[in-house]
Amino acid sequence: MKTTKWFVGTALLAVGVSLTIAAPLQAQTAPASGDATKGKAEDEEGPFAPKGKTGKLRDSAPVPEQAAHEPASFPEKPNAVGLDVVYGFGQTGTADAPTDAKVISFILGATYDFKPSLSGRIRVPFGTGNITPNGLGDYNASAFGNVELAVSFNRALGPRTKLPIELAVTVPTAGGDAFPPPSDPVRGNRYQVQVAQQAARGLEDDALFAPHRLGVIPAVRLEYQRGPIITGGFLKVPLMFRVGGEDPPPPAAGQSQTLSITGTVVEGVLGGLFRYAILDGKMDLGARAWIAYVANEFIKNDIPNLTQPSKFQFVLEPEVRAAFGKFRAGLGFVWPMGGRVGGDTKMDGFRLLAAYTF
Repeated sequence: MKTTKWFVGTALLAVGVSLTIAAPLQAQTAPASGDATKGKAEDEEGPFAPKGKTGKLRDSAPVPEQAAHEPASFPEKPNAVGLDVVYGFGQTGTADAPTDAKVISFILGATYDFKPSLSGRIRVPFGTGNITPNGLGDYNASAFGNVELAVSFNRALGPRTKLPIELAVTVPTAGGDAFPPPSDPVRGNRYQVQVAQQAARGLEDDALFAPHRLGVIPAVRLEYQRGPIITGGFLKVPLMFRVGGEDPPPPAAGQSQTLSITGTVVEGVLGGLFRYAILDGKMDLGARAWIAYVANEFIKNDIPNLTQPSKFQFVLEPEVRAAFGKFRAGLGFVWPMGGRVGGDTKMDGFRLLAAYTF
């Protein structure tokens, strides 16, 4: 109990710090009563200020007094095509029945601004891995994930702050089955790879790797940028509805059924980020942190006196990003602390990002 309280308290503190950094920074941009002209000029210069026919056509840049003393973060482009790769390693399952896993998952994605207030996104996940069940031989399996389509409504709260509100849907295209028929055990292998990929990504994108699930994911983000600083927060609530899949096998004679598949799985992910430029428009350092909350299990086990997995997971991801013209690259370490996939059984992951922006 003490461990759980410490873990939840640390998580809330880390996310709270990230989310509250923007407030004092935003206050610095407010002009004094005698500086209305200066305030208006700064509004026209922000990275989220109108462009093209409605404003000055230019990338984000620090105000002149900052440029001589502080590096600027590299401009964020609205359109991009990229790849998000995570190599995960560790264990899934429980301490009594751990499963060793080494998986690599890929998310091929693209975003496009139809207009400043409306953008769309597509993500296509897939992956492969090596799974070693407790005391048994290992096997390799590959699996396709759930294709995600999303639309985002981008609301500007000021020249440097915006609040995108997003709705995503994941189509049930993922391979694998928790209870495969005896004639097709490969489906069970693929399911275990999907579970390991969820854990390796810190439970942040479970809907992309959930077989036989239709996902509906409302989300909101807060983004603030000034000079060398980028900060903000995010919240999403994945709702994953069962679509097909095999039912658990019947219990042995004289035993009651203890396994059941949950019809609707609900999760929540609350997080924040902070980045600081160390090379003018070329490189920044920072971290993301999030709390994942699993309200109910994909597979419910009603064995009496069984210790259920934690519903919470806190994850910290230190990261470095770099810009090379229109190309972006990033390297991070997905570091679960305590909780569901960071306790007795633990999955860590290295993340590699690459994108072309335009």
